[in-house]
Amino acid sequence: MPTITFSALLFSFAMILSCAQAELPDIQSFKDKTTKLYSTDGNPKAKGVRLSFSYPKAWNTHDDLKPNVAQRFTNINSDSRAIMKLVIKEFPVDLEGVSDDDLKNVYQSPEAKKRMSAAGMDIQHIQATKWSGQRAIIMDYHCTLAEDGVNQNAACVELQIFYKGFLVGLQFMVFGPEDYAILDKKLVELTPTFILLSESIAFKDS
Repeated sequence: MPTITFSALLFSFAMILSCAQAELPDIQSFKDKTTKLYSTDGNPKAKGVRLSFSYPKAWNTHDDLKPNVAQRFTNINSDSRAIMKLVIKEFPVDLEGVSDDDLKNVYQSPEAKKRMSAAGMDIQHIQATKWSGQRAIIMDYHCTLAEDGVNQNAACVELQIFYKGFLVGLQFMVFGPEDYAILDKKLVELTPTFILLSESIAFKDS
């Protein structure tokens, strides 16, 4: 079965916005400007990185036991098992002089996959870009996620921003016992919310 790439997700995003915007509560929250504002101010797990972004009013925030997960979000509007994590890791690497192609190639090594994102991830598509004025990577991938003490399949889309010696990641994932083809379709339905949320990210000068 064909893999759904990030380009396909973006196409789906455009189609959903144009054809069914009013039918999606999370997107409607952005349209009506009734979103909540999240800020890392006062969060010690943010490691001094100060940023904010908007997220749907029906979403809940939770603490996470993992040291690099600054905040966890759950989507109560969807019947899919969907979560988002704000991940902040130290990344003391000078990217000056590193081309976009070289940066993308780094992610293909097993060591980089383990260090930068979800362990064992199988990258489906990856693109170097800029976000909020910073160098960034956008990718979609499959991985195994330990939830409720059980390893489950997860289809994920992630934005990673390289900011002042840190890697700031928004991991948006749908997980469950289904195979990846089914999870990919569910992720497509939720990706518009992820994109709108990501576009609202604003870094504050420390």
